Amino acid sequence: MNNIYAKCLKDSIAPNGKRLTTFEIQLPKVLLAENNTHRATSKNFMSSRAIPNGKFTEIESFEPEYYGKNMGGMQSSGELVDDVEAVRAVWNQIIEGCKEGSLRLAELGLHKQWTNRPNDWHVMAKGVLTSTDWDNLLWLRDDETAQPEYRVLARSIQEYFDTGEPEFLNNGEFHTPYVQTVRQTSDELWYIDSNNDRLTLHEALKISASCCGQVSYRKLNDSKEEAIRIYEKLFSGAKKHMSPTEHQGTPIWIPNPNGQWNPQSWQDGVTHVRRDGTLCSGNFAGWVQYRQTLPENVYVKP
Repeated sequence: MNNIYAKCLKDSIAPNGKRLTTFEIQLPKVLLAENNTHRATSKNFMSSRAIPNGKFTEIESFEPEYYGKNMGGMQSSGELVDDVEAVRAVWNQIIEGCKEGSLRLAELGLHKQWTNRPNDWHVMAKGVLTSTDWDNLLWLRDDETAQPEYRVLARSIQEYFDTGEPEFLNNGEFHTPYVQTVRQTSDELWYIDSNNDRLTLHEALKISASCCGQVSYRKLNDSKEEAIRIYEKLFSGAKKHMSPTEHQGTPIWIPNPNGQWNPQSWQDGVTHVRRDGTLCSGNFAGWVQYRQTLPENVYVKP
């Protein structure tokens, strides 16, 4: 019914056994609040402030997976039967009213950061999710008691994990969503752009971060020149847009026995250790998150 999906962009496993997986997803934008409760995931999504007025009203709308009967509690266990067509008609009427009002406000000169908001509740949102820890999200959301539309997304993610095979990455190699990687016979990992040209690691990280950030306005230009231009734009000025650099990572290695308990021996970018001895970087376990290696990745009060 709805174009809800989760497409794996990159799935990697480190020598330490930890797995890092990135999905491009689409779900109803109104469900981003539920999605954002899962803090183990790094995320970037379509922005209502980035898309022009007219283009925003052209984004596809969602319809409930089923029209459930009103009853107590957070879930409906029964579906409307007699009045479902009348409910669908009202639902679509409200959507059209929001679109018309949004365009009228735009004609009156109001900025898109307000004119697009009446449509936030019904449009589909494209985004990128990356994590080393998916169990809690799937346990809660791939369940009969979850919001039906989010359960479709969670089920799609689970179906990938049921059959998908991660790519092994050596220490020093990087997980780079939107950038292809090819293992050479020499065991060297090459990073390849959309024109099948080889990239330096630095270029690959820039293009990957750029493409993850580009979901804010739904379009994607992964050509080397344009992607790097957008990356430089994201990181110019005093206030940098760091979240797109949360989707790339390299394996954490422990230099010596019990080294995880000695912060002086940690790689650049490792931020803390769990009680079980797992080294972490931001919200990644077993992987150094690219963001954590960059200067000024968080605001520090002067």
